[in-house]
Amino acid sequence: MTNYIITPKNIPEHYFFNSGICVRKRSPSGIWQQYSPIFPEAKDGFALYCAKDGTAHIMYSDYSGNLVYAVSSGDERKKYTVSTLSGEISVSDMRLYRVRSRLNLLYSAIYKGENLLIHCILGDHAKPSSIDTIETPHFHIKGSRVYYTNARGILGFTNLADEKPLGFTPVFEDAHFGTVYDLYGKEQILFSRNSAVFLNGNELARDTHLEMPILVKAHGKVYIMWKNSSYIRYIVSTDGENFSGIRRFMNTGRAFEIFSVQKGDKFTDYYGYNAQNGPVLLGNPDIFEVYDNSKKPPKSELQRGTGIAEKGRQDMEGAKKELARLGKVIGSLSEKK
Repeated sequence: MTNYIITPKNIPEHYFFNSGICVRKRSPSGIWQQYSPIFPEAKDGFALYCAKDGTAHIMYSDYSGNLVYAVSSGDERKKYTVSTLSGEISVSDMRLYRVRSRLNLLYSAIYKGENLLIHCILGDHAKPSSIDTIETPHFHIKGSRVYYTNARGILGFTNLADEKPLGFTPVFEDAHFGTVYDLYGKEQILFSRNSAVFLNGNELARDTHLEMPILVKAHGKVYIMWKNSSYIRYIVSTDGENFSGIRRFMNTGRAFEIFSVQKGDKFTDYYGYNAQNGPVLLGNPDIFEVYDNSKKPPKSELQRGTGIAEKGRQDMEGAKKELARLGKVIGSLSEKK
């Protein structure tokens, strides 16, 4: 199921699929409100991009075969039909991204048994065009590049900077589910190969039936997680080079899903699940910390408070020492008498 978390006007919102596209907001106190359906005709695999003004731009396909572009701003929503898809085409996954001032769309679609990666510049005369045949519906946008594994099992990228993707640059052979991250000042590619997970070509762990590895940075640690059947397994590191053995998150009884979190123009993926009181992201990343200032004072106030507390502790220690010294003096005077 598709999940997006955005923060228009510093208010976190969760868009997700549940018999159509639904949305719920998070209050300043941290409580997620009841969700409401906004596009019940939409199929799963939709795309979302939040602009700087807080407007949510959404692309989805409906059950009538239409490719629909929608705009949501507060309680106002508008939608437009971009094109009508052929009955032989089934959309699998979509992503919206911005190149300069224009929104672009990438989506994977199944056509005659093949997975196609398709590009479209949104505008008055939007014309989708095929980029390549890909191994699975998975692709990953990082900066001005889209990474994917082609039909020959080669992981590489196509440049998106000029809005018309052209040419494929190979990076790794026999590499699948590729995603790219900035880690300790370096851009590194995470992928799977022969039941093992690799980071920039170095094998980190081996696990049968692993799929869709992702990397999460939280609380000074690096987690590499992947799906294995109904479980999420992971390895963890404090330096991004030396990792633990394989561990497993507790099975909550809920289906684990991927949540795409947007900050600025950047999207970061997390594994998690939908609980009754809101989404829970694995690895405990506090993605709302910068938006919720109600539970702790600003850093300067914390530092000032810490300084005051430390000075108070030092004064107390000094008072105890002085009392002890006075006690000894009084004791010696009593003995002399």
